[in-house]
Amino acid sequence: MNNLVKKKCKAFLKNYSVLAKGEGLGNIDMLLAEAGLCVAMNQTPDLRRFEECRKIYRENAGRFSRFNGNSLYVLITRLTHCDDPVAYVKRLAEIRTALGGRVSNETLVDVAIIIADSVDETETDECIERTFEIYEKMMGSKKWTADENSMPFAALTAVSGRDVNEVLAEGERCRDILTENDFSSEEICLFLGRVLALFDGNAEDKCKKVFDICEGLKDARHMYFPGYRYAMLGMLAGLEAGADEIVELIAEADDALEGHKPFKGFLGMGIEARRMYAAQMAQLALRETEIKNTDADSDTDLVVPQITFLYVILYTNLFMHL
Repeated sequence: MNNLVKKKCKAFLKNYSVLAKGEGLGNIDMLLAEAGLCVAMNQTPDLRRFEECRKIYRENAGRFSRFNGNSLYVLITRLTHCDDPVAYVKRLAEIRTALGGRVSNETLVDVAIIIADSVDETETDECIERTFEIYEKMMGSKKWTADENSMPFAALTAVSGRDVNEVLAEGERCRDILTENDFSSEEICLFLGRVLALFDGNAEDKCKKVFDICEGLKDARHMYFPGYRYAMLGMLAGLEAGADEIVELIAEADDALEGHKPFKGFLGMGIEARRMYAAQMAQLALRETEIKNTDADSDTDLVVPQITFLYVILYTNLFMHL
């Protein structure tokens, strides 16, 4: 078995165990989302730190503290990784206020996290303005069908620095290819197309890679299941590894997670959830290998994949049953 994948799976299960002790019978989906994000951050949950950050959030977020959506779990996890969580919360509150009220509060919090994690304070206003410009272009596109999920994608496009028209055209092309092949519902094809558009390569090759991964997993008797979970495959399609290697690692991760809490027992999470987290662990292992092998002098070139992963955590894990 790939040692790095084994390490990620072990960390994921340990993180869940620690978080479950602190939350008792809390929402398992939320605990798993937190556990996965902790693995992505190479962090072991500290329950005392979590409580400290919840208190910091309540005391420093102002009107923003009334936000109590699902993404709050991810936000608190993100705070535990901050050197200065007080400053981070205040910055999020400022960005959230500047964003106004065009979509739901939870979506705007997600957008605030993406912007705060991607640009420094001197570039924040410009990034917010660019996000709105991109969102308006999406709203004006008959093919794009702007919705709640469009604003976070607009923010991701804004921080990427890529040509907006090219990204939107790429997303539309990916969606068309996925739809033409009856891959999933129109909503899911749109969502996955957005994720694929943020990575290099042409639409045909990226979509084919997703198809090949799905077929490979089916042949290996580790069939992947539909819905928002497909977004994780979009992350995998953005990696350098080929479909065969990705399939092998997901299968190994799936075997490593099987039989462990919370994926066992009558009240345990089902196969569908386990496969998604197996894909997540494979993605993290492969991404870490790529980062180690990169010739980049800084993390600048890695910002978009890192923030896109957060986006996928927010929408795939928290809405996995859709």
